[in-house]
Amino acid sequence: EEYRTITAMRFKTEDDGFKL
Repeated sequence: EEYRTITAMRFKTEDDGFKL
């Protein structure tokens, strides 16, 4: 379950990066 959370966090970070 931790792996899934980390992946979600990475996705969110990448998404924020694209927005910026």
